[in-house]
Amino acid sequence: MSIKQVNEALVKATCEALAKFLGGQVVTQVQDASGRWAKVVSGVMVPGIGGIRGFGVTISGGQVAVVGDDYQQTMRIETFKKLFENFYTSVAVQRALNTMGYQTNANVMPNKNIVIRGVRGAGYIG
Repeated sequence: MSIKQVNEALVKATCEALAKFLGGQVVTQVQDASGRWAKVVSGVMVPGIGGIRGFGVTISGGQVAVVGDDYQQTMRIETFKKLFENFYTSVAVQRALNTMGYQTNANVMPNKNIVIRGVRGAGYIG
C-alpha cells in the first residue's frame, strides 16, 4: 500500500467514512482468508446476502495492511484497498484544510476518486 507514516486516528476516521459510504458498520475484527477472526485497528463490514464479510486495517512497524476474505463477496480486497487509500488521503487533506480554517466537503466520483472542496471565509454555503 502506498500510505507512509500511517496515523491510527486517521485509519479509524477513514473506516468510519467508508462504512457510511458502503452502508456498513465499523468493526474491530474481521474474518481472514483462513476463516479465522483477526483483530484490526479498524474495519468495515457490510451485512447482508453477498455483502462484505469484512475488511480491516492492521498496522505493524508503521506499515498498513488490509486483511479480510473476499471469497464469493461483492467486493474484492483490491477494490477495498483502493477505496481505503483514496478515503485515507481525503480524510487527511480535509483535516489539514480544517486546521487552516477551511470548511470542506468531499464527493466520491464514479471512478472512486474523491474530489475535495475547501472554502474559507464568507463565500461558503453549506
